[in-house]
Amino acid sequence: MEAIAEGGHAAGGLILDQVMIFLIAAVCAVIVLHRLGWSPVVGYLIAGAIIGPFGLELVEDDETIHHLGELGVIFLMFTIGLELSFERLKAMRRDVFGLGGAQVVLTLVAIAALTFVVVRDWVLGAVIGGALALSSTAVVLQLLVERDELASRIGRKAFAILLFQDLAVVPLLLMVSILAGDTPSFGLVAALTVAEALVAIALVLFLGRVLLRPIFRAVAATRSSEVFTAASLLTLFGIAMLMEAVGLSMALGAFLAGLLLAETEYRQQIEMDIQPYKGLLLALFFITVGMGLDWRFVLDNLVGVGLILVSVIVLKAVLIAVVSRAFLLNWGEGVRLGITLAQTGEFAFVILGLAVQLDLIHSDLAQLLFVATGVSIALTPAFMALGGPIERMICGRLIEAEATTLEETAEGLEGHVIVAGFGRVGRAVCRLLRRHKVPFVALDLDPHKVGEAFSRGLPVFFGNASRADILKSAGLDRATAVVVTLDQPAAVARAVEAIRQINSDVSVFVRARDVAHGKQLERLGATESVAEAIEGSLQLAGRVLEALGTPAEVVNQTIAEFRADDYAALESEPGATGG
Repeated sequence: MEAIAEGGHAAGGLILDQVMIFLIAAVCAVIVLHRLGWSPVVGYLIAGAIIGPFGLELVEDDETIHHLGELGVIFLMFTIGLELSFERLKAMRRDVFGLGGAQVVLTLVAIAALTFVVVRDWVLGAVIGGALALSSTAVVLQLLVERDELASRIGRKAFAILLFQDLAVVPLLLMVSILAGDTPSFGLVAALTVAEALVAIALVLFLGRVLLRPIFRAVAATRSSEVFTAASLLTLFGIAMLMEAVGLSMALGAFLAGLLLAETEYRQQIEMDIQPYKGLLLALFFITVGMGLDWRFVLDNLVGVGLILVSVIVLKAVLIAVVSRAFLLNWGEGVRLGITLAQTGEFAFVILGLAVQLDLIHSDLAQLLFVATGVSIALTPAFMALGGPIERMICGRLIEAEATTLEETAEGLEGHVIVAGFGRVGRAVCRLLRRHKVPFVALDLDPHKVGEAFSRGLPVFFGNASRADILKSAGLDRATAVVVTLDQPAAVARAVEAIRQINSDVSVFVRARDVAHGKQLERLGATESVAEAIEGSLQLAGRVLEALGTPAEVVNQTIAEFRADDYAALESEPGATGG
């Protein structure tokens, strides 16, 4: 018993030692990279390479550590699901199955053909093509979130492709088994596998929409934050494990769990509860990827690894750029999307590992592909940093050419917001919409503002918001709301009138000079007006009261009372029209 206890203490001490090394490496790497202005992901990858078995050998390449790291990807997909909705996902179906399907199929075929030219083996080509056709969901999505680009056009297209790639993992694994002769009947097994997966997804969606809200209402009634967090984690891992049981990825299950909980009133609290887990475990995941980079092997096989890397990255980038032209992206955006997704993904390790077990690929070639995959993932932050400048170099700032893409951009949107005016107020509105992953398009008549915003990947276009043809091109008939931030009263009035002539149901929020101007705009059809001068004075007065010791709740209540009667109390004060 004493020996067992001592062994347990030793194992526990070893794990704690490794955790300490992970934490020290992560903190140091992020601090250094932050000073250099680089992404934390780069820091985690470098830290993993330094402390791992191919670096200073401070930690073991333990399978338990890898499993913990994979939880970070699961939490990432869960939070992305929380920030979406079924309506937005439905609007993306063309990109998911059209663009995503075309990317996977064409890339698989192209890499298989290239491999056949070199080794004259179609089976080997199909296996390698299937493995290398996929991209890194974890790294790309995390970088898009960090760069606040997930809601941009490039971000939405990238997410659609990555979502389809997750769905394609099961068919690709099935293909490998069939090529090895390990599966007797392709048609029957394929049909059963797809049917099982579809039934599982449908069951999860149906039961989730029926049961989750009452369950979480009962949990919330306990007023226990621990129980609430436990219920969130139970939902996440329960659905993720069910998806894994039917052959799909746990990451896809986590995404479905987030999507279901996004429809409840508890979304914000759930997101706050799991945020610490996501950040820590994602860092661990990226460190484990870095640990797998054998730089000695890379140097010893520099030519082979380099040829694989260059061939795959160039081929995938070109194919994605070409295919994306059919899905409403211009050449600059297509090239940037191709560069973003040019790396090979984590599932390549799974597919190639199965191929090695089934003797479809020699272990030496598999090792070359493993290393090339790891290096390509490590290079992703650098590729994405270059994407913006390359897009700007291709597109330039030709506003006339860019403006023609307004209709193409809006065609893929539904339930979006149209922002009229991209000045100081308009930019702030768009920034908040992007922060909350709400799709939008903005219109402005200043070519300099439009060119600068468009070059940064923002959906801002040259156009007059009071013209019916421009509003229709922006998808006004499918929009959820319009925000008019123009600073010229006459222009605001014309825009509101034009909006109401096309869509009588859409919510219209307008920027007004004062209460009288706001009332006038509401008579023209505005849903709600905000008098910027009075709002500014209320906020200023509130800060003064808080500085003098008035409790924040009292200040907020007073401001709310003034707003409740449309600022009538303020307007009735003597000298209210003065500054």
